[in-house]
Amino acid sequence: DSLGPIYTQFYWDTQGLKDDDYEIHAWAICRGDAKDQPGYSQVIKGRIEREPPKIIGTPEPSDGVYHVGDEISFMFNKDINCIQEKIDPVDNVLLFNTETNLSILIDITCNDNKIILNPRMIPNTYLENRVLRAKLQGIEDLVGNVFNGDNINLGIWEFYVDRNELAWLTDRLDLTKFEDENKTATA
Repeated sequence: DSLGPIYTQFYWDTQGLKDDDYEIHAWAICRGDAKDQPGYSQVIKGRIEREPPKIIGTPEPSDGVYHVGDEISFMFNKDINCIQEKIDPVDNVLLFNTETNLSILIDITCNDNKIILNPRMIPNTYLENRVLRAKLQGIEDLVGNVFNGDNINLGIWEFYVDRNELAWLTDRLDLTKFEDENKTATA
């Protein structure tokens, strides 16, 4: 009767706390006969996570040239939401030809903290010796923090396409051949 309400609400200002795991519990300090017997709640574990995902390293192709066997990909510092509705080739993951500014149809693979862009079956003649721009926007982590670019690259990566199987260099011939292929070349 003299205790008043059986609960209280407490506003916890977490503004100065960094994103991390935390454990909290409540202490009740009693007066009178029970002053030597404080009460406390069970520990509740939780995580504060407000930082959006960030691109780590250099997107692929990291040398700025898209060769046969390379991938176009971005890696983040944390897992991202790979649900198909959250990552689509119209709003979130885009690939453009920088000369025409036309988008290129892509298939998107998302796994944990990595997004891979695969141009659909486009003849190499439409991509070869062109500069392409990959762009990411609105990419969410698992708790809904949104990546919309950062100060380093704004989620944009440009690279040159050199996927020719045959390259003429000064006085020698280089040919890319896969194990299961037969190829003949003369110079």
